[in-house]
Amino acid sequence: MRLNFTASLLFTLFTVGVSISSFAQTFTDDFESLEFVHEHSDHLIIDHGNPLNFNNDSSRIVRSSTEDASLIYHFTEITDFNLHFWSVDGDQNAGDLSILSSNDGVNYTSVNVNRSFLSDNSSLRTLESITPTSTLSHSYLKIVISGGDASWKAQLGAIQISYKELPNSINTDELTDFNQTVDHSGFILSTDSEVNFNNDNNRLVRSTVEDAHVTYAVNNLQTLNIKTYTVAGDVGNADVNVYYSEDNINFTALSIYNSLTIDLGYRAEVIYSNSGIIPSKAKYIRVQFSNGNAAWKTHLGSVAFGTSRASRAFYLSNDGNDTNNGSIASPWASLEKISATSVGVGDSILFEKGDTFYGHFIVNGSGSENSPLLVSSYGNGELPIISGVVGNENGGDYQEALLIENNDNIIIDGIEINNERIDNREGVSELDAFGIQIVNSGSKSLSNFIIRNSIIRNVYAPKAILKEEGEDAFNSLEVSGIKFYSTKNSVNGEEKNINNILVEDNYFTDIQRLGVYVKHDGGDTGVGNDSLNANYNSVFRNNEFVELGGTSILPIRTFNCLIEHNIFDRPGSSKDPRMPGRGSSVWNWRCFNTVIQYNKCLSTRGHLDSHGIHIDHENVNTFIQYNYMEDCEGGFVEILGGNLNSIYRFNVSINDGWRENPSWTNSNHTIWVNEVVPAGTHYSDQNFIYNNTVYMDSAYSTSIDIDGKATYIFNNVFYAKKGRIGGKQVKIDTHGETLYVQNNLFYGDVHNNFSNLDNSKVVADPLFYAEGARNALGYQLKKNSPAENSGVLNVGPPIPSAGTGIFAHIPAYPTEDFYGNPVDLFSGSPNIGAINNKNGQLVPSEVAPVESLQLSTDAIALNSGSQETLIATTLPAYASNHSVNWTSNNTGVVTVDDNGTITAISAGVATIIATTEDGSFTKSCTVTVNDDQPVSKPIITDVLAYIYAAKITWQEGNNATYHRIQYKQEGKAWNTIDNIQNVDPDEFWISNLLPGQNYSVRIRAMNTTYMSAWSDIVNFTMNEDSNSRITSSEQLVSEQPYLAPNPVQHRLNIKGLSEDTPIKVLDLKGNILKQSTSHQSLDVSGLQKGIYIVMIEGFSPIKFIKQ
Repeated sequence: MRLNFTASLLFTLFTVGVSISSFAQTFTDDFESLEFVHEHSDHLIIDHGNPLNFNNDSSRIVRSSTEDASLIYHFTEITDFNLHFWSVDGDQNAGDLSILSSNDGVNYTSVNVNRSFLSDNSSLRTLESITPTSTLSHSYLKIVISGGDASWKAQLGAIQISYKELPNSINTDELTDFNQTVDHSGFILSTDSEVNFNNDNNRLVRSTVEDAHVTYAVNNLQTLNIKTYTVAGDVGNADVNVYYSEDNINFTALSIYNSLTIDLGYRAEVIYSNSGIIPSKAKYIRVQFSNGNAAWKTHLGSVAFGTSRASRAFYLSNDGNDTNNGSIASPWASLEKISATSVGVGDSILFEKGDTFYGHFIVNGSGSENSPLLVSSYGNGELPIISGVVGNENGGDYQEALLIENNDNIIIDGIEINNERIDNREGVSELDAFGIQIVNSGSKSLSNFIIRNSIIRNVYAPKAILKEEGEDAFNSLEVSGIKFYSTKNSVNGEEKNINNILVEDNYFTDIQRLGVYVKHDGGDTGVGNDSLNANYNSVFRNNEFVELGGTSILPIRTFNCLIEHNIFDRPGSSKDPRMPGRGSSVWNWRCFNTVIQYNKCLSTRGHLDSHGIHIDHENVNTFIQYNYMEDCEGGFVEILGGNLNSIYRFNVSINDGWRENPSWTNSNHTIWVNEVVPAGTHYSDQNFIYNNTVYMDSAYSTSIDIDGKATYIFNNVFYAKKGRIGGKQVKIDTHGETLYVQNNLFYGDVHNNFSNLDNSKVVADPLFYAEGARNALGYQLKKNSPAENSGVLNVGPPIPSAGTGIFAHIPAYPTEDFYGNPVDLFSGSPNIGAINNKNGQLVPSEVAPVESLQLSTDAIALNSGSQETLIATTLPAYASNHSVNWTSNNTGVVTVDDNGTITAISAGVATIIATTEDGSFTKSCTVTVNDDQPVSKPIITDVLAYIYAAKITWQEGNNATYHRIQYKQEGKAWNTIDNIQNVDPDEFWISNLLPGQNYSVRIRAMNTTYMSAWSDIVNFTMNEDSNSRITSSEQLVSEQPYLAPNPVQHRLNIKGLSEDTPIKVLDLKGNILKQSTSHQSLDVSGLQKGIYIVMIEGFSPIKFIKQ
C-alpha cells in the first residue's frame, strides 16, 4: 500500500543546562505485515481485499473474530501519532477503538484523542484520522479494537508515529573473545596475518565450511554494522546473513546491504548494514556465515550496535530499480519508492543529475534542527528534474511535484522542479498547480525549511484564469512555484504555523502566476495572536524571477518577513495565454514587520496593481527601501486600505506608471494611497514616502491619489523630463490628519497642485550624473547639485526587531543610502533623493559596471612595418572603470600595446582582442598584414532581378583575386557565397530567390592575405513578372549580435539574430562545452562560474561571465 498522508508532528527540543539532546523522528507503518509491531494479538490479520472500497488502500489490519484485539508499538519516547481507522458509515456496531500508552509496557493509561473525518465512499466506508489531543511522552503505544457485531467492520489503515531518539550510542564487539555474545557456534578466534586484514588482529573465522553464527542480546537497536574480510572477487566467499528474534529461539531474516567495500589488494574489507528499520521486538541479533568453498576465505572483523539510527543516503536514478537497496551503487528508480520510505534525522535523498523523475514525491519524514533532512542531487550534468506530470494514463497530473506535509527541518538544494499540469487528477482542483508545496495541517509549528540553488519552472494548472473573469477568479488562482501553507488555527494551545523559511539563490521562470507563495489561514476568533496565526521568520534572498504570469513573492499573514537582493524581471507577463498577466513584483497582505530591500523590479505588467512593489490590505510595519524599479506599468507607490506604518524610502523609480486602462482613467500612479478593503473602507495611517528618486523621460502622465490618514512626503526628487507627474490627477485627502510635504525637489513637468503643497521645495535641475540611465548609478548627484544637503531631518518609524533574528543586519533607522553612502537623518545634512553622495563623489568602481564595448573597426589591412591605433569605447559614460586589456593571438604577425596601437610585423592574419578589465565584454578586430598593396572596396554597379534570380554586377576592388558575396531576404540572416573568381566583366547570378520579396546584397574584395571593407549595401525587390533594378543603397552598419544579461546566471538571451544560427560555447582554452542552433537564447545554468566565449556562425566571438 502507498501511504498518502504524512501526519507526524515533530518537535525541536530546547534544553537549558543539559548536555544531552534528543532528535525528532518519524516512523510509518502501512501494514504490509506485522513485522514492525512490538506485540499483537493472535487474531489480528492483514486484509488485502477490496481495495477500491478503501480508497485503494490494499493492506489493512482487521480482526479474525469479534474478540478484543490489540497491537503495541515500542520506541524510545513516542510524542505523537496519526492513525487511519476505517469503519462503516452510520453503523453503531462496527466496533470501538481505544488508544493507550505506557512507559513500562505493563501499566497502560488511556490517551485522549481527536477524531477527524477524512472521507467516505460508495461502499459506505468511513475513514477517520485519530490523533492525540496533546503531546505524549511514553515508550509504548497500544491500539485496541473491541466490540462490534462483525470483525470485518473495523479496520486499521496505516499509522505514522513521531518519537524522540537518544544521541548515538555505539557498542562495538572487536571480537577479542566471545564474552559479548550470548551464544556462538562454528567460529574460532584468528589473530595471525593481520597485515592482510587492514591490521585487524582479532577476528572470527569458521573452523569448517558448515554454518557458523554469533548471537547477541540487544535493546532499542537502531543500527547494525558488520565488518567482514573476504578474498577479493572470489565466488567462494561465505554468504553473510543476519536474523533477529524475540526469544532466542525463533529467528527472522533482517534485510542488510553492502554499505562499504575497501580494496586491500588480495583481501577486501566489506561492511554490511541494516537497510531498513530494525523491529522494536528484536531482543537478539544473530550474524551467520554459510556456504562458500573454504572456511578461511571469509572472516568476521567486528559487530557494531547503535542505539540511535544512523543517517542514511538514498539514491535515485533513471538507471535504478526499486528492488535495489537504494545505495549509490544500487539506486532506486521511482518517486513512489522513496515516498513510501520513512526518512529522518540526517538522511539524504539524492537524485542523479541529468535524469527526470515523474510522479509525486512525498517527503516521508523530518530532520532535526542540528541534523536536517537533505533533498539534493549527485553525479554530473544538469540538475535532476522532478515533475508531477504523469498524464491521464496514470490518473492525471499531480497537484504538486514535491509535497512536504507536517514534516520539517528539511533542506532542498540543487533540484529542478516542473509541473505543467494538463490532465486533471481526481480530487485536485483544476485551478491548482504547485512545484513544491509545504503544508502544516497539524496542531503544532513546523520549523526550518531551506530551498536553495534550485530551478522552478513550467508550473501551470489545467485551467487558465483570464482578467476578464474578474477579481474573485483571479484571487482563486494560487498556482505557484513554491507554496508554504498553514491551515486555520481553531484550538487554543494547538496553534500551528511554519517558522524559519529561507529561499535563496534559486531561479524561477515560466510559471502561470506566483513564484513563492506564503500563506496562513489565520485563526478563529479568540484563538492565537498575530504571531501565532502567521508564518514566522521568512527570508527570500538572491533569487531571480523571470517572466512569471503574476507576482514573484506573495506573503499572506507572515510575521517578520525579509525580501532582499532579488531580481524581478517582467512579472505579470502574458507570454503564455494561460497567464493572468498581472502582478507587482511583491505585495503583502495582513502581514506584520515586512522589509523589502535591495531588489530590482523590471517591467512589471498588468491592468490592475502591477507597481514595482505594493502594499496590499491591512499590513503593519512594511518597509520598502533601497529598491530599483523601472518600467513598471502601474506605477511607483501603491498603499491600499487598512495599513499602518507603510514606508517607501531610498528607492529609485525610472519610468514607472505609464498604464492606460480604458475603464480606469487614473490607473497609473506616481503615488497612490487607497482606502478600500474587502469589507469596505479602512484608511491607511502613517504613510511615509521619503528620500526616493523618481525620474521619467517618456511622454505619459501619472496620477497622485491619496485617500488615507497621516501621510509624510519629504526629501524626494520628482523629475519629469518628458511626460507629466500628476498630469492625470492630483487628489489628496488625509481626513483631517497630517499631510506633511517638505523639502522635495521638483523639476520638469510636475503638476502645480502637487508641488505647491511643499512650502520648502527646491525647483531646479538635480544634476544627475547620467540622467536617462537605466540603472540607479546614473542618478548620483554631480558636484554643486541643488539636492545636496537640502533635505529635512525626519526619520519615520523604526523597523521592529531590527538588529535581531532575521533582521540582525538591519538598523532600526536608515544609516546609509541606496549605495552605502552614510546618511544621518537625526542631525546630519541629508540630500534630497535616494543617493546621498557628496561633492560629486561617485560610488566605488566595482559598483558601476561597464555595460557595452565597441571597437572603431572589426577588420583592418596593414603593410608590414605600419601602425594603426584601435579605439575602444566603453559605455555607459558614468561607468567608473573604462580600462581595456589588449591581446594579439599571433604576435609574429601583429603586436598591440596597452593603448590599442597595433604594429604590423610580417605578412599574415592575426586577431586583436579587447577585453574590459572586469572580463564582462570582448570585441575583436581581424588584422591582415601583406607586403603588397591592400585591396580596395568594390562598387556594385547594377542589379538585374527577374522572378527567381538576380544578376549582380560590380567594379572589382584593386589587387583583388576573388570576391565574397553576401545576400539576405529582408528580416533574415546573411547568406554567404565565397571564392568568386575575377572575370571580365565582374558579375554573378544569385538563384533560388523568392518573387515579391525584398533583398539586400554586398560584396567584399579579397586576395590571399587581404580583404577589403564591405561594399555599400544595395537593396532590390524581386518582381513577379518583370525585371527589377536597384531600389536603394545604404552604408554598412554593425550587424554583430550581443548577449544579455551579461554577467548571467541561468539563460543567456541572444539579441540581433533573426533566424536560427549554429552557436558554440567555449571555455578560454577553446574547448567546446555546448552546441546548439538558435536565434533566441541559451541555457547556461549548468556551467561553472567563470568567463566563456560564444561563437555565433558568421560573427565575431563574444565573451560572457557566468555567475
